[in-house]
Amino acid sequence: MDFEALVKHISTIQNTLQAQAAHAVNLALTSRNWLMGCYIVEFEQNGEDRAAYGEQLLKKLEQRLKTKGLNERRFREFRRLYLVYPQLKEQVLHYIMAGNEIRHTLSAEFTEPIRHSVCAELQTSEIQYNKWSIPAERLFNKLPYSHLKFISKIENPTKRAFYEMEAIRGCWSARELERQISSLYYERRHGFCFEARQKRILIDEDYFFADLVFYHRILKCHVIVELKIDKFRHEYASQLNMYLNYFKAEVMQPDDNPPIGILLCTEKGDTLVKYATAGLDPNIFVQKYMIELPSEEEIKEFIASSNY
Repeated sequence: MDFEALVKHISTIQNTLQAQAAHAVNLALTSRNWLMGCYIVEFEQNGEDRAAYGEQLLKKLEQRLKTKGLNERRFREFRRLYLVYPQLKEQVLHYIMAGNEIRHTLSAEFTEPIRHSVCAELQTSEIQYNKWSIPAERLFNKLPYSHLKFISKIENPTKRAFYEMEAIRGCWSARELERQISSLYYERRHGFCFEARQKRILIDEDYFFADLVFYHRILKCHVIVELKIDKFRHEYASQLNMYLNYFKAEVMQPDDNPPIGILLCTEKGDTLVKYATAGLDPNIFVQKYMIELPSEEEIKEFIASSNY
């Protein structure tokens, strides 16, 4: 081994193990903050003496603990982390129980209330219906708390999922993520304003549910997105056109343009993208609408990036 080889080996060891150490710290930090948020919410809902603290709970907690870095503002952040990401429960518990030192320190008395947390159970079941959600394992392992802290402030779940995916795909630093959110990257890139998921539509006394409904602020029209996890069928297109006709007759305002639809069919990794235009002139659609909408390739890439 010559000197250059020595330099190479030392550099590889430094970079590899330092990255592993940083990752371990990130997992511990996310777990700690999520757990604290979990216990705060559980106390607020079921604490035996919660009435004695009321809105002063977090301030009283700060005063009692007297621990640097644990203050009222941080406790609010931890509570929000837990409420926005209840699906991290199994990942956090697995992380806690996987470490020998942690496992021997924490008793079943500590972990059982978390396993049976009503808030987490209910919200996790709701999240399972969100087709855009990133699996909890990937969120836990790929986004450190510094990122989750910023993303959890976003109320719109679709917009939140967008930044989760972009932060992972782009390897954004926390500062870059904060900058992108502050500069309205989501809105600038797409022009879409989220309106509803599983939008209920009443047609001839029957209820139907449109998967995603947006309003495009540049095109000034509604965009209805239908997501199918199998191959294209003509009844899917018919259903989407029915939604478009409903929006055209019942929802569209006088200064709106006609609604358009996007049908996404995915089967065995292949994505088929079809547009529906509710009778709009094809030339107008190509010349006016397509320049503002994501291309078929962009949509396919977006769907592929969602299949983690």
